[in-house]
Amino acid sequence: MKKVLIIPGDGVGPEVVSATHKVLRELTDEIEFLRFDAGLKYYKEQGYSMSRALLDAAKDCDAILLGTIMDSDERGYRNPEEEIKRFLGLTAHIHRTKDVVPGLAERAVDTYVITPNEIINPITEMEDVDGITRHVRMQYHNSRTVFNTAVTLARQMGMKRIACVNYTPLFKMTSTRYRDGFHNTLSKSGMDLSDMYMEDFAPSIIRDHATYDIITTPLVYSHMINSILASLVGGIHLTAIEDYDRESAVFKPAHGPMPELAGMDRVNPIGSMMAGSMMLKHFGMFEESETLEEAIASACRRGYMTPDLGGQSSRTEFVDQVLSFCRK
Repeated sequence: MKKVLIIPGDGVGPEVVSATHKVLRELTDEIEFLRFDAGLKYYKEQGYSMSRALLDAAKDCDAILLGTIMDSDERGYRNPEEEIKRFLGLTAHIHRTKDVVPGLAERAVDTYVITPNEIINPITEMEDVDGITRHVRMQYHNSRTVFNTAVTLARQMGMKRIACVNYTPLFKMTSTRYRDGFHNTLSKSGMDLSDMYMEDFAPSIIRDHATYDIITTPLVYSHMINSILASLVGGIHLTAIEDYDRESAVFKPAHGPMPELAGMDRVNPIGSMMAGSMMLKHFGMFEESETLEEAIASACRRGYMTPDLGGQSSRTEFVDQVLSFCRK
C-alpha cells in the first residue's frame, strides 16, 4: 500500500486535485490518501503557510500530489511548495510533455525534460548601480544525480535515448561542465547518448520533426525547451511535473493557480491528471497509468473538452467522462 499526501493549495488547485484524486481512487485501491491544506489562503486563515504536521506527513508518505500554490510578497509568508522541496531534498525536476489530446497535437510527443531543481540550484539576480548581475549556481553532485535520474527513468520507461541540450557560448563554463559531466557520468550506462546546442534544438523539433525520449539540460534552458515542446501538444496546461529524489517525489500540473478561474468549474484538469499518471508510473502501476491517459484521450475524442481546448464541457462533465472510461 502506497501513501500519498494531497495538498490542494490555492486558486484552481482544489478543483484539479479533486479530479485527479477521483480517477486515482477509481483506478487502484493500493493507495492510501492523506490531505493537508497549505498555501496563501491557508496563511491568511492561520497565520502560517503550512503546519509542522504536514512536513511530518510528507516525510512519511511515498509521494505528494500537489495542486497549485500562490506566491506572495506578504510579510512572513513562505511558499510551502518551495519549503517542502527543500525539506525533502528533491534534487531532480522532471517535466513531461505528451500529446494526450487527440487532434490537438501536431504529432506524437512523449518527452521527459530533467533539470536540477531550482530550489536546490537557484538562479539569482542582483541589481546594482550599473545594472543587474545574474548568478547561476551548478553543484556537480546534484548534476550527477540528475544524470542518474535520467538513466533510472529511461530504464523504467523502456527508453534508450538521452540527449543533453546546452548552449556553450552562453554561460560557457556552466554549459561545458554540464555536458562533460553528462558524458562522464553516463558513458557506461548502455544508453544512446547525444548532445546538441540549444540553438539547434528548436529547428530540430520544428523543421526536422525530431523526437526525444529524455532530455537533460541546465536549468537556464529548461523553460525554453519545455515551452517549445508544450507548443506541439496544445499548451503548458496539458503538461505535468515531478520533483524527484529516490526517497520521495512531488507531482503537480505545470500550470499556475489561475485564481480568476477558481470556483467556476471551467478549469482543465488534464495537467493534474497527467501528474497523477506520472505518479502511477513512479509506483510501477503502468497499466493504471496507461488507462488514465487513454481515458483522457477518449473523453476528448468524444467531444468532452473544457473551453480552453475549444469545447463547451465543464470540469465536472469532463471528469465524469474520464471516470466512466476508467470503470470499464
